[in-house]
Amino acid sequence: MQDRSSRAFRVVMGRLERADAKLRETLREQLDQLDDARARLEAHRTEMVRVRDELAHQDARIDGLLDGGRPVRIDALLGWQEQRERVAAQHESMRAGLHALQAEIARVDEAVALTRGAIVRNDARIALCRKRIAALQAQAQMRMDDVQDEETEEGVVARMLARGRAPSDAMTRRFA
Repeated sequence: MQDRSSRAFRVVMGRLERADAKLRETLREQLDQLDDARARLEAHRTEMVRVRDELAHQDARIDGLLDGGRPVRIDALLGWQEQRERVAAQHESMRAGLHALQAEIARVDEAVALTRGAIVRNDARIALCRKRIAALQAQAQMRMDDVQDEETEEGVVARMLARGRAPSDAMTRRFA
């Protein structure tokens, strides 16, 4: 019975170890995704700063045209305002992209946390299986030792009988 139990635990152990390998591979992929998303977020933020600076430059240029210090051509002013509107629209679009990247990072972060939790639970199961297998092996070893002790005792008694003398009570009590 213990041999079947031991085999069953070994099968379970094999499955858990395969699951562990898959979980760790999944975690590596998720961490790569997270690193990639963070790098894209940083690049996006850098680009947003550039666009924000360009927007500020456009505003300063338009304000300079409107301050009354020099004559302004209406078509030039309208051109600068159109360009400012394009830059402002680009900046707004980039804000939406920023929020999307932040949401992606949060999603991948959550997946990483779930995978790490699954790894911890799987590691605990593996440890329990190892402990149970060790206990089953210890029980099997104790039974083998008991059988060996009995065989040794029977051999001693058989040799004594073969020599023609009966074992004393003290001798049989010693092996019992």
